[in-house]
Amino acid sequence: MKVKHYVYILVLLVLAYSGYRYLYQEHRDISAATADFTIKATALKEAFATNQEEATSAYINKVIQIEDTVLSASANALTLKGVSVALTEVLTQEQRKALVNTVQTIKGRCIGYDDLLEEVRIDQAIIISN
Repeated sequence: MKVKHYVYILVLLVLAYSGYRYLYQEHRDISAATADFTIKATALKEAFATNQEEATSAYINKVIQIEDTVLSASANALTLKGVSVALTEVLTQEQRKALVNTVQTIKGRCIGYDDLLEEVRIDQAIIISN
């Protein structure tokens, strides 16, 4: 009877440990990861606009390096042609002014397409070139 209790406790501990490892996985470091795709922002938006299901399976949760003209910049976000980018760093006022209307290369994780605003969402992004 005691052996049966030990087996139950062992199984319970293994299940608890497995559940803990599943819930508390390590986060990906997007800035250190290599890009799965390198694409222009306009081409990325066009891919989602023409065939959203195919683009979703290809780009969602992938590290993407995009290059295009920055239309606007806020403290921690950039807007490119059809792409909204959430940065990991906070930009100063001078950096924001310097980025607007320049071509930049940005690496981040694609998280989806907003049908209402018709733009692709990128988060955990860093600016590669200034």
